[in-house]
Amino acid sequence: MRLALALIVGLAFAMVSPAFAQTSSANNARLKQLLQRFPQADTNRDGVLTLEEAIAFGRNAGVIPGERGPQRPANGNLPKQNIPKQNPADIKAVPFGKWKVYKNVQYDTKHARNVLDFYQANSKTPTPIVVYFHGGGFRGGDKSNVTRWGGQLIKKYLEAGVSVASCNYPFLKDADYMTIMQHCGRSIQFIRSRHKDWNLDPMHIGAYGVSAGALISEWIAYSPEIAKPNSVDPVERLSKSLVVVGAHLQPTGTEAMALRFMKTGGPPIFIFANSSPTDKVHDPKYSKMIKQHADKLKIPAMLVGGGRNDIPRPPNNADPMDVQVVFFLKCLRNEKPDAKD
Repeated sequence: MRLALALIVGLAFAMVSPAFAQTSSANNARLKQLLQRFPQADTNRDGVLTLEEAIAFGRNAGVIPGERGPQRPANGNLPKQNIPKQNPADIKAVPFGKWKVYKNVQYDTKHARNVLDFYQANSKTPTPIVVYFHGGGFRGGDKSNVTRWGGQLIKKYLEAGVSVASCNYPFLKDADYMTIMQHCGRSIQFIRSRHKDWNLDPMHIGAYGVSAGALISEWIAYSPEIAKPNSVDPVERLSKSLVVVGAHLQPTGTEAMALRFMKTGGPPIFIFANSSPTDKVHDPKYSKMIKQHADKLKIPAMLVGGGRNDIPRPPNNADPMDVQVVFFLKCLRNEKPDAKD
């Protein structure tokens, strides 16, 4: 036991080397040995132990400094919180400019933060929807962040006839990364289940996020399907699939939580990178990494900068948010998006 955990410590210090960027049990003998000794360290149960999973396991075991994760049952579920189930029909809309918003709609009962706000576009026909996931390092943040700066971005979508949802999700004090991702995947399934009540087109859903929210959006877009066709829960039977994804401030963790899931045929991605190279959490190299990998896989991708790094700004000095909206609208309308640097 001590020897095996000591290997994790060695890997933790080796993380500083770029050579370990995509290290997993598939290409590293020590991680392979750890997976054999501690299969529970593979938190997403995909049969591959990543470096980040090994480090998280070491922290929970108390052999690596850092914030320890929660002590959860072996099946990875959160401790039961006894949250009453809500009837979404009981939520009354309140005004949001010339539109309306349904606040704190419960998309699951596993955690108090399993809630979202739904901003409904004015339309007689079913609308596409864009789902926002806030940032905060998986330790903070709130769905209300989507209304910062007057909610200009979501208003652009609403003006274009696209509804918007903004989701909260559990933090690392209560769940590991992959459990958080699965909760967010559930939010997409729930939104899809509400398509008749909310006048949505369930086949045209996009998602974007900032920092941690970018990783969440990418995981939803590219990771294996979580739908359970034979589940007694009708929401669980539905897909989490997206037709377009967006990432602002692509952060560290990109290799483990986004890059390794991307495959040819995945949805187009819009990437906005306005961080300085001195920002170690949001180093522009992570945005470039996603773009390069998307190009390699022939996934349509657009990368634009905001002037704080060497990534080109949009042509004609256009507002990057306007460029994102155009990119998303094309995908939501089954048109081919522009995919240029």
